[in-house]
Amino acid sequence: MSPRPWLVAALLLPLSAAADEKVPHRCEAVYMGPVEGCSLDGPWTVTSTGKTEAQARKTAEARLQRLITAAAEARALQAAGTVASITTEPERTACPAVAAAQGRVYCTPDPELARSKICFASFDDAGCYGGMSLDYEGPAWKVLERGAEELCAAAEAWKRAQPGVTEAQVLQCTTRCLREVRLRCAQ
Repeated sequence: MSPRPWLVAALLLPLSAAADEKVPHRCEAVYMGPVEGCSLDGPWTVTSTGKTEAQARKTAEARLQRLITAAAEARALQAAGTVASITTEPERTACPAVAAAQGRVYCTPDPELARSKICFASFDDAGCYGGMSLDYEGPAWKVLERGAEELCAAAEAWKRAQPGVTEAQVLQCTTRCLREVRLRCAQ
């Protein structure tokens, strides 16, 4: 008597799920606006990598929150003292809450991220960052995360050091970096 296909699938599913947890993952967190409570428009997307799906997912969710918070803060600071602040000021807290509730995270296993590689982080926005690209060597999932965090921190510090820069301009650069940082590894 041959095994039933559903029984084989039921027995193998837990094994594949357990195997997936040991494989590095790449996640993309997405928030689509505007929606009621947050007028930030467009797709807001960030990526992350992690040693496990849970780690990559957690990092993607945190990065999306950081992105939406910085964007909402920048808009509120730009609109301060104007009629537009009636809308933008409450969105300082509303947008991150809405993004947390309505944002989606999509993850895929990527065994290549376990390999040790030389990886690069770059951010091509002369108004936000005048420094060099950063490079790292190690497990790809780890150095890609390090590159994203360190490059955006460097861009924020660079922008703050420029004369006459406002906090809104710094936050705008932070949002640009979180959205546009380029991460790649040499094959």
